[in-house]
Amino acid sequence: MVFDPITGNWASGPSMLLGVSNACSAMHSGHMFIIGGSTDNGPTDKVQILDLNTHQWSFGQDMPTARFGHGCAVAGDEIFAVGTAGTILMVTPEQQVVVQAYNVKTNTWRWVEPLPGHPRSNEGVAAHDGQIHVFAGGSDDEGETADHWILDVSSETWSAGPPVPRTGEMIVATTVGDQIYCIAAAVVILD
Repeated sequence: MVFDPITGNWASGPSMLLGVSNACSAMHSGHMFIIGGSTDNGPTDKVQILDLNTHQWSFGQDMPTARFGHGCAVAGDEIFAVGTAGTILMVTPEQQVVVQAYNVKTNTWRWVEPLPGHPRSNEGVAAHDGQIHVFAGGSDDEGETADHWILDVSSETWSAGPPVPRTGEMIVATTVGDQIYCIAAAVVILD
């Protein structure tokens, strides 16, 4: 679906090549990238690219790690995919701290220094001024966290940032100007 904020109208967009949920998305040079996600068969490693000029979908190079519940942010010509789904899929804690970068110009992936701290999913991820910020998140084993980690892209080193004022899983983060907005929401189903 495509929303036009000027007219207030919705329109149908082109269908994705593979239906997914809990993927991360990023924009770069007139293209929307949908990375990973959950399918009926579990997590996927697929990269789907929508050319916003032609409205055509194509596949990019597969991610080295199939996952969902991760976050993405763009720095330069790379999209950084951070974290993965919780132990419900029986992934290891090592898989939950995976960081990989997709180069949109060369259509290649590279491994990045793993995320410090405890394993997490559904964290907020945003880029600002050559840095990737990772906010909060949670895991089945460790619970929710208020951690804030900062990756300096040029040196590829992590440092701790000021913690998020509240713990939270399912954080959405986005950069607007010189500020990063974090929105937390968690749904608890009681039976």
